[in-house]
Amino acid sequence: MNISEMSGGTPIGMLRKDVVEKQAKQMNQQHIRQYIDDRNIDVDDQRQKDEDAIDALINQINTDSDESMPKKKKSKLNEKNKSKKAKDSDTETDTDDDKKTVKVETKSKFKFPFNIPEFIRDPLLIWIIFILLSQNFIKQLIGKYVKQINPNEEGVVSFFGVVIYGLIFAILFGLVKFLLKMIL
Repeated sequence: MNISEMSGGTPIGMLRKDVVEKQAKQMNQQHIRQYIDDRNIDVDDQRQKDEDAIDALINQINTDSDESMPKKKKSKLNEKNKSKKAKDSDTETDTDDDKKTVKVETKSKFKFPFNIPEFIRDPLLIWIIFILLSQNFIKQLIGKYVKQINPNEEGVVSFFGVVIYGLIFAILFGLVKFLLKMIL
């Protein structure tokens, strides 16, 4: 007669195999948890290193731009930076959820070989838009959709037509000026 048959239980060899498998699973889970914890610490360390590198780069850019500025502009910029830093230090929190946003201002995306003075830009833009809107094919194209700007039998455009054409001109001028400001 077998021992397992007497007690009505499972053999010791089978119990041992179950215990070993259970212990192996627990150890594997512990290794996975430890790996994940170590990985999270590494990610946080890397994030902090990246933020420090970005701050150093911004400081270097500010230092380089400060050296090229006249003294009056430097003093005004330093006052602004000091007041901004004071505000930032008052509102800063030490949580990992906070993310720093860096906004580097660029004056223009495109460089022209010449610089048009400010007082000439608007009249030049008005002149170019006027020439474009004076072309017959443009007048005919707009006249298809807005009948009031077409001349009558006597060849005269009504006052309402002139107002509408002026409104189109003003809207086009504002739109082009806005787009140029965004691009340049």
